[in-house]
Amino acid sequence: MLVFTYFAIFFFSGSVLLAYMLATEAVPWVGLAIITFFIGLFFIMVSPAMLITPERAIELRDREIKS
Repeated sequence: MLVFTYFAIFFFSGSVLLAYMLATEAVPWVGLAIITFFIGLFFIMVSPAMLITPERAIELRDREIKS
């Protein structure tokens, strides 16, 4: 659910920034900087989930099923 929320925010803010860049005179590298910024935020958000061991993931899944 968190990833879907992040993507919704990403697409909304990206479309607003694109509209702003089209309406004003921005240098071409601004768009690339914005995209890489959001990609970096995504990796920062996802990185703790990558540290979970398979055994811990099974334990968390079983606890969620029991609840």
